Amino acid sequence: MNPAPYTSPGYSRPPQNPAPPKPTSYADSGYPRQPSGPAPPLQYALPGYSSQNDSSGNPADQSIANLIGQFSETRIDQRPSTQEYPAAPVSAPPRQDAIHKVVQEVLTQDLKTLGNEKLLPTDPVFDLARQFARSWNISDEAVNSHIKLACGYFKFPVILLLNPAPTHEFMPFDQMVDECKTLRWIEDVLYGIGLGLGDVIVLDACTLLGSDRIKQLGKEGKRKKEQAMAEAYTVTQEMLRLIQPNIILSCQCSTSFSDWSAGGHVIARQLCSSIRSAKNREVKKVYLNERAVNVIHAYHPSGFLNNKGDRKAHHDTFGNLLKSVFQTVFFPCANWKSQHLIAELALSNTTKYIGASANNSMAKETKGLYSSVVERNPSRVAAIA
Repeated sequence: MNPAPYTSPGYSRPPQNPAPPKPTSYADSGYPRQPSGPAPPLQYALPGYSSQNDSSGNPADQSIANLIGQFSETRIDQRPSTQEYPAAPVSAPPRQDAIHKVVQEVLTQDLKTLGNEKLLPTDPVFDLARQFARSWNISDEAVNSHIKLACGYFKFPVILLLNPAPTHEFMPFDQMVDECKTLRWIEDVLYGIGLGLGDVIVLDACTLLGSDRIKQLGKEGKRKKEQAMAEAYTVTQEMLRLIQPNIILSCQCSTSFSDWSAGGHVIARQLCSSIRSAKNREVKKVYLNERAVNVIHAYHPSGFLNNKGDRKAHHDTFGNLLKSVFQTVFFPCANWKSQHLIAELALSNTTKYIGASANNSMAKETKGLYSSVVERNPSRVAAIA
């Protein structure tokens, strides 16, 4: 049988005059080459039986002959070639949100120009934090934790939290991270992407002032508390001026409230997000120190991490929305890091190979030089030996 050819939507095949059916059987048609006209009815016969030579008059044989005749005249229905079929709907590509746009237009370009520049503990930028800690009697342990969190690649987006964990003043860094739900969650998410805390710069809007220290300052007077918070915001502002990130992932909404505003400091006003804007995956361009910065709106992980009793009360029950924001922002960074490490490894292996080849060549040359010296003055060489 020849099925009718498929016709694309909107196209009608012109009618053709069908050729008269050939009285030949399918076996006589020259198979595998098929006839050019419509397929003839197929003739079927049981082995050892011919319906044309039936003269027995046996009712059973006659029934079989009728059945064969009916089956030989049966064809599978074919769709008429003039029938039109609508094309399958083509769905439009998903509209990219503001986060995808800033990742493509800003972060991708930053990564193309990035070498292996990282903010290191010896950088003078941390002198600001050390000076602030001395002014407010904050422990060296807290300063060390602040520095370790703030070390990372310059061109990666900066993660901005609210303030340090309460344990940062008396716990070493690793233990402090283990005890802090927020940092542990961020570490786990980054690890799943292919990064670590040491790859990303993590800052606090209110530098070095944990919640317990802020409460203590509040007991000593509102003015003193606001002074300390304003100075902490200024440290963050100066660090950002020196680091010069193009993207900041703001994971805090609290500085928009009066208790955290410190008289309307620019860091408190410009680098805060909101739950609504975070759910809409918004990006806000702000100007810090006369420089444009893209602020991606997110929210603090403690919001859903601390709601054990009633997780449904939080806007993001298990943190899936926040996790998706982290993945969108940091997946390109993880890809860059893996490619960068592969390139460094290849360069290291090439250098080792060149060095080994040079050593072998030098050894051969030295051996040849030694042989020539022996040949020219064997007595001198024997005396030296």
